[in-house]
Amino acid sequence: MDLVNNIEELDKNGLIHAFKWNDSGYIFDATSNSIFECSKQDVKKIQSNEFDEELNNEIKKLVQQGYFAKEKNLPFDDSRVCKSLCLMITRDCNFRCPYCFEKGSKAPSKKIMTKKMGEDALQFLVRTSGSRKYLECDFFGGEPLLGWDVVKHIIEYSKTIEEKTGKKFRFSLTSNASLLTKEMTDYLHDHTVSLILSEDGLPENHNRFRILADGSGTYETVMNAIKPVSKEWGEGYYLRGTYTKKNINFLEDLKHLYSEGIKKISFEPVVSDNTKIGFTKQDIPMIKKEYQNVTKWYLDTYKEDKEFSFYHFEVNLEFGACKEKLMTSCGAGVEYLSVSPDGDLYPCHQFDGNSEFKIGSIKDGITNLAIVEKFRSATNLNSKKECKTCWARYLCGGGCSANNNRMNGSLTASWEIGCEIQKTRIEAALYVQVKKKELLLKKDSSR
Repeated sequence: MDLVNNIEELDKNGLIHAFKWNDSGYIFDATSNSIFECSKQDVKKIQSNEFDEELNNEIKKLVQQGYFAKEKNLPFDDSRVCKSLCLMITRDCNFRCPYCFEKGSKAPSKKIMTKKMGEDALQFLVRTSGSRKYLECDFFGGEPLLGWDVVKHIIEYSKTIEEKTGKKFRFSLTSNASLLTKEMTDYLHDHTVSLILSEDGLPENHNRFRILADGSGTYETVMNAIKPVSKEWGEGYYLRGTYTKKNINFLEDLKHLYSEGIKKISFEPVVSDNTKIGFTKQDIPMIKKEYQNVTKWYLDTYKEDKEFSFYHFEVNLEFGACKEKLMTSCGAGVEYLSVSPDGDLYPCHQFDGNSEFKIGSIKDGITNLAIVEKFRSATNLNSKKECKTCWARYLCGGGCSANNNRMNGSLTASWEIGCEIQKTRIEAALYVQVKKKELLLKKDSSR
């Protein structure tokens, strides 16, 4: 490939990105995940398309060293197979969270997946996974702990399949934590099941949306279940929170959770067209400012406590993802399928119950190949117009098809607000990784 000889071409193809973060300037090479510190004036020049000779010469030097020199979209032979299932143990839930993608405040079906259906689902995954050795299953809902006996049975049944096939299963369980007991956590820990537990931070923010059917809050119950896990497990869990327009200053929620001893935290923006809780373009500057505050607090905390982790800042720039991961997003409908309590197959849990996207069933297998191929295309960067020249594409993977469909009515047309938030989070993660490396180098030099 010919070397790129000017910033205009790099910028046009999304190979270079300049940004300011907490009074520092950076240039990011999207093709090698390399970051270079620069002046704020250089950032302004690139962002304003004011490419003077001096700046062009500096970039040319980097190009000659091998940076900014890869083709803008990697060739990709898409041979992905299904390797992961989301097992919707039940659509029922003891919570009625208004922002939930499943049923919100409505009463869902109380049907629970049978043990036999769980067994058949694992056998289906073995058949469709080709030569892949490691397979993944997430127990989901609704609230999967309402079907605790089924969860245990599936975990134990997996051992018999492993012995016969040589395949290995990795399990996770996503829960609102309110039904979690010590017996359950001990069992899950002993069987190396990862836990994703939902909690929204400060009591007033958690109790605003994470409510029971009678409208009462759940903060105390949930925290009483989560804190022993964070204390005893160390690894193998993380807390997943949701921030909305009501708590856009979610740093206070992070501080509160950390003060309670919770060290593995992820916070996601709500996906909603309800302007009272969902985000608009006008909210983006405030969200960016909050992430800047979060990065400062994160680094101060990390200096004193290396066990602390904020999920979206943990970007590995030196040992990045394989080509397939760079070119695809979550793999919904191709690598990852959702199984309803009745055994119907959908592209992911967010499409559960939507007949338009039903792929087949555990009994009959994949019968609607057109939907699979539709998602094979939708989850490939080369199919998304906005992604082809986006600087963040190889760290983002193209975003969430379900969110695109929910907010835009299209699998491939990117949800603009979600993209802006994601790019902000990636800038934050890049900044954090630079500062963490500086801390490491400083430590080494002081020895």
